Amino acid sequence: MDALESRRLFTASLAVGVNFNDEALWDKNFDTAVAQAKALGVQTVRLWMGFNNYEDRPNAWDPVPPFGTLLPGEVATSVPQQLRLQLEMKRAFDLKRAGFNVLAVLNNNYGNAPTSASQVTGLMQYLINAPDLPGSSFTLGQAIDSWEVGNEPDSSTFWKPSATSKTTGLKSYVDDFLIPAAQVLKAGGERVISAGVSYSPTDMKAILDELTAKNALSLIDSVGFHPYGAYDPNNPSNNPILSATNAAVYYAKQVGKTVTATEWNIRGYGTSGASDATWAKAADQIYRNVILPNYDANYYFCLINNWAGRGGTTSARPGGLLKHTTDLDTVPSSSIAKLQSYYESPLVAAEPFYSMFKAWQSIGQPTTPAATGSVSGTVTNQTAGAAVPAMKVYIDVNKNSILDATEPSATTASNGTYTLSYSASVVPNGTYTMRLQLPTGTTGIMGSITRTLTTAVATTGANFTIKTTGNVPSGVTTGSISGVLWQDDQNKAAPAGWRVFADLNGNGVLDGVEPSGLTTSTGAYTVAFNTAVTGVAAGVLKVSSPTGYVATTTVPVTLTPGLTQTGKNFGVRKIVAALGSISGYLWSDNNKNSIFDTGDTRLASRVVFLDANANNKLDAGEKQTTSDTNGNYSFTGLAAGTYYVTRVFPTGFKIVGGVNGHITVALTAGKVVTGVNIGAKASA
Repeated sequence: MDALESRRLFTASLAVGVNFNDEALWDKNFDTAVAQAKALGVQTVRLWMGFNNYEDRPNAWDPVPPFGTLLPGEVATSVPQQLRLQLEMKRAFDLKRAGFNVLAVLNNNYGNAPTSASQVTGLMQYLINAPDLPGSSFTLGQAIDSWEVGNEPDSSTFWKPSATSKTTGLKSYVDDFLIPAAQVLKAGGERVISAGVSYSPTDMKAILDELTAKNALSLIDSVGFHPYGAYDPNNPSNNPILSATNAAVYYAKQVGKTVTATEWNIRGYGTSGASDATWAKAADQIYRNVILPNYDANYYFCLINNWAGRGGTTSARPGGLLKHTTDLDTVPSSSIAKLQSYYESPLVAAEPFYSMFKAWQSIGQPTTPAATGSVSGTVTNQTAGAAVPAMKVYIDVNKNSILDATEPSATTASNGTYTLSYSASVVPNGTYTMRLQLPTGTTGIMGSITRTLTTAVATTGANFTIKTTGNVPSGVTTGSISGVLWQDDQNKAAPAGWRVFADLNGNGVLDGVEPSGLTTSTGAYTVAFNTAVTGVAAGVLKVSSPTGYVATTTVPVTLTPGLTQTGKNFGVRKIVAALGSISGYLWSDNNKNSIFDTGDTRLASRVVFLDANANNKLDAGEKQTTSDTNGNYSFTGLAAGTYYVTRVFPTGFKIVGGVNGHITVALTAGKVVTGVNIGAKASA
């Protein structure tokens, strides 16, 4: 696995993410929590990785002390200590193998600051290189896709220097923890997020200001924020979560950064359950209309609702998606045995939050996205010298020169003016081509324009000019270029609706006044032009749609006025993704310690297979191979996708190093994944 692989680029603005918290990580609950998370459509998880001091150097395979045990140097908390760094490291590997994108939040359990930068860099260098098993090449840096350095440093609970002066504390967080940690992470090709602050955009700005002052903005890829707050779905005009989000996004954009909602939920609905339906409705509206349009990734808080075990309050524990099934009445001061029985009781769906979250699987964009930016202008007819009403203007987001269903558009009023609103989820900050949907009998003189669009900014002066072409003015000549577009890799004509254009400026994109035309059902096209638009120009024929194709033929053309050019045939082919491979070895855990060490053996002549339906059985048609004399195996020629790797186990044996009977490998195009080692040990 390569720390620089493309899987690290977040697509979580559309992915469903959750905080995979607390007892979900324990042996008694983990398999159930993973299965439930997958059923909910969870694609990315936030994993707490707390350490007791900056000298911690655990291994992922180290045993976890019994529930409630305090180790030397630890202090009692409101909940008996159970989550250990070694367990959290192990779960990072397990969650990655289960197919999740993993965000790890790294924080000192007691909020202590380091005494030197070397303490931080030493810990970080150890962590990113820590293997999952002795001698394994699969490291923690490869298992974790993004690192959030710290958690709510504006709270003294998580960063003690903030206790007396929040501003001073935030500066020390940046200088003493974030910068040295991020320097190690970025050098290793890791993705870095600054610690999410608790609800305050100005606290987030203080972090950005200190990074700017230290010339260290390049060390973070996104800014963490926790958009908690009260919200009543029956009074949507009062929305402090949206207000805080708008401010946070604004501050981040001033320095060219996106914002990650590393925790979010709705506050103030109590623990009795009487308002749970309203609470879920509130969370649903905030997710659709605030979270999705504004954050590059988001993590609902949290997976498990453990009010009773926490002795929670309205602000301490938001509505979880799962709950424990037990009649035990526990409080934080209950006996260790009673608390353990509570925490390790079975997990089931917690309604209505479970169904609310599950419904988000099908959301590609918010149903009614919040308008977070606008662009306005006028459309004028040059021939008639008048404004043009009922003219459609749109943002060509996918650059295919066609108004698609998801692209923002607006229609001009009677005076030719328009105002087009858009959301950040559809139109992220950037430079876009705006176009007119030209009616028959008109052509664009300024039929497309380029504008840089920014969320929360009203862009004005985006004006268009058209020209009536029913009577071509004197001195203006017309011409055309026609031919057939082929799909060379399929030896057939392109389908109807593909756009061919003359790329006059050589940038490979249809823009400005470059003429174009659509293919028919036979692949035939005609690109018409006139000198009022193009003059005499030369270029190369290109296809602007669809994506995923590349030209196989270069066809230079000259747009000569009055000349009809035919037979300009050319081809395209689909871009074929590179193929990858998965390899490893098989071994027998003879001493049953789940580690490949002295006394364990490699297994030759065993069947390994790619379990397409994840049922842990070798079914007809599933790809298989046999391990060699040294226990090695490999699968080659694999397309990008998720693979479940396992072997045929004899009766009475189970897998070591896997979850649910197999090892999950998320394979990107052309990726070579090694070290997928499958152990076997006796079940009893």
